[in-house]
Amino acid sequence: MLRMILAGTVLAAVGSYASAAEVQWNFNNAAIAAGTACKSMGSDADTFFISAGNDFSVVFSRLGINLGDQYAPTAERHTCNVRIPVRIAKGMYIGRLDQTLLYGVTKSAGSSAEISARATFFNQPAAFITRSFQRGVAMDEALQTATASQNYQVNAPTWCAFSSGMSGLYAVNLAVAGQRDNPYENVVVQIDGADLKFQATAGWYRCNL
Repeated sequence: MLRMILAGTVLAAVGSYASAAEVQWNFNNAAIAAGTACKSMGSDADTFFISAGNDFSVVFSRLGINLGDQYAPTAERHTCNVRIPVRIAKGMYIGRLDQTLLYGVTKSAGSSAEISARATFFNQPAAFITRSFQRGVAMDEALQTATASQNYQVNAPTWCAFSSGMSGLYAVNLAVAGQRDNPYENVVVQIDGADLKFQATAGWYRCNL
């Protein structure tokens, strides 16, 4: 199971936290996930969204790779594209996006793997995360962390002038891939039984209105 957790934090000018109503993740319940190993729509959905105030989570049940036995293929790649509408109230503007990828990798020396997360936020590019695990080294790393931060120099007066707030999109493309030299090598990307977690924190600032 792969889990993506997004925590949206609104920062006021004096450092206090704004209310959840000022920032709405999954605006109008229109978030969607689709890809080779994720699906959020239909009776056979395997990807689910959980909202709790400024925090937002995406839980995947089959996004990952497991080339762990001789009958599995020698290469595998899975992707998932997640789109989450975000609504901010009048008087707020974007300032920062922090992303953290928590992952685990188990592999033999004759295999390789890669994990990546490429995102945009309100049509602004975000620093992307990518980690590669090369052949020649065996690994059994249950928990690792990769982070990326992006500061935005937006035109604050333009944002602040919107009379009814502003809507945008958090979009992230996740990919997990692995390859092994022969069926007797192995590569598994997982945390606690194929659990991969992704976290993004959005920083907002209050207009001087």
